[in-house]
Amino acid sequence: MSYGLYVGKNHTRDGHAWLGGYGDEPSSHWLEVMPRRQHPEGATITVGVTP
Repeated sequence: MSYGLYVGKNHTRDGHAWLGGYGDEPSSHWLEVMPRRQHPEGATITVGVTP
């Protein structure tokens, strides 16, 4: 199981975004930087490895 955490710049005191994560699988540790995207309120997105 893996966990990811993102805090946007509008939710930090100094205006910096934070990205962190932890994965139990030894081969699942990677970081993929993507261009900024806009998603509708309430939207869900798929992240990580999928079948």
